[in-house]
Amino acid sequence: MMRVEIPNIRAKNLKLALKPAERAAELAEHKDAAILDTLARIHYDLGDAAAATRWQRKAAAVLGEGPPGLAAEINANLERYESESKLPAEDKDVESNPQ
Repeated sequence: MMRVEIPNIRAKNLKLALKPAERAAELAEHKDAAILDTLARIHYDLGDAAAATRWQRKAAAVLGEGPPGLAAEINANLERYESESKLPAEDKDVESNPQ
């Protein structure tokens, strides 16, 4: 089988995924930690650690009683995003739309 490489396909797919993830977050009124976690990951994978950190902080803030393991995953992702972000650690306040 011949493998075809398409330049920047991952970036294009991530940019395409961003809009429905943003819409899902809006429809959930920014209160679904799993959706916000996904949105943060897309921003992170696009190279925007600051936006990823803001969204992940919001995910952690609304987490509450989530599925088992979700809190650990969200917190681990938050630590990774914060370590690569230039946002100050004390910048914990997150608006309903952290962008």
